[in-house]
Amino acid sequence: MNAVDLGSMCKCAGKQDKSIKVSAFTFAAALLLTRLSAALLFICSGLPVVAAPNTYSAVGAPATSRFAATTTLLPSGKVLLAGGQDWTLMPVPGLETFDPATGLFSAAGALVTPRVLPTSTLLPTGKVLIAGGYDASFVAIANAELYDPANNASTATGSLLHAREDATAPLLSDGEVLIAGGSNALGYLASAELFDRGLGFANSERPQVATSPANLVLPGFLGLTGVGFRASTQEPSWAKTGAEGSSGGITNSATSYPMVQLERIDNEQQWMIGSSAAMPWNDVLFLSAPLFSFNPMMHSGLPNSVYRTTLFSNGVPSQTRFVTIKN
Repeated sequence: MNAVDLGSMCKCAGKQDKSIKVSAFTFAAALLLTRLSAALLFICSGLPVVAAPNTYSAVGAPATSRFAATTTLLPSGKVLLAGGQDWTLMPVPGLETFDPATGLFSAAGALVTPRVLPTSTLLPTGKVLIAGGYDASFVAIANAELYDPANNASTATGSLLHAREDATAPLLSDGEVLIAGGSNALGYLASAELFDRGLGFANSERPQVATSPANLVLPGFLGLTGVGFRASTQEPSWAKTGAEGSSGGITNSATSYPMVQLERIDNEQQWMIGSSAAMPWNDVLFLSAPLFSFNPMMHSGLPNSVYRTTLFSNGVPSQTRFVTIKN
């Protein structure tokens, strides 16, 4: 498309004066006309029109107006809208999800306990922990629930140690949730507590990793120290530490051979590695078999990434630690 001919718009009437004088107003008008013409051509071409940066645009509205609610981004890309109170000051029981693909909200089940100013935290399992807040009596509550986006259902879970509203609840690297601050009838709270989503084992039965390398350059060995690597914390007091046999209880098995799982945090690829043959494992030390640099031709070795590192003994996992592997 030809640009607007500013000269044709601004020709002087006098034949002797061949100079072209363009006023600021005329120039601005011509520039505006050029941009409008280009925009019209862009729209008529069927191509999308990109909105100006740092602006807002309207989307579909929630089914229920609410104040003091929470929003949580789900693994699906949808956003969970939970809790809050309506214009009558009553807690809203219904849950809704916003789909950015359509720009619309839809119903997503209901809370077990309607609540205002709760915390809302996405867990590694994909479920959402919704805890605390205050109820219809304007009293801070301690109960909590887990929302499962797979079936749009919420179920009760363990209660907080202290009733609290308007607290904070970030997810920690080991999968636990730190719930801190807030307020209740006693005033502002200086306390904090940890929510453990639970693995079916008491912490006393889990191997405890005390130290691990922050960075590991390959080729090399991964070394971990701690206690319970041979499940000695799970055995009766009369049993020999690291005994291979067991009574067949639900927290032990016929072997206490430790395994370490490495899981990339960027794509969740997993590797299981055993211990070094040169240094047999024991209850407080694990040294891996040799780990090699990534070989794209052979599809072998470990790529550069940050890995969740978890030690398993008798199938019972330790808390996760993070290791950055470099080639």
